Amino acid sequence: MDPELVKDPQGKKIGEKDSSYRYESSNCNDGKCKSYKLVATLVDEDDYIKESRHK
Repeated sequence: MDPELVKDPQGKKIGEKDSSYRYESSNCNDGKCKSYKLVATLVDEDDYIKESRHK
């Protein structure tokens, strides 16, 4: 995922240190991943997590 595509409310890129957003790939083989998880850290709440349909 291109970090320039997603920035948090403070303007930090996804995955950048102290960013509120994270992209986590999984089920990877030779650099190709079948699934992912997008995570947004929320204030005074649990993280919001959106997972891909493919596992």
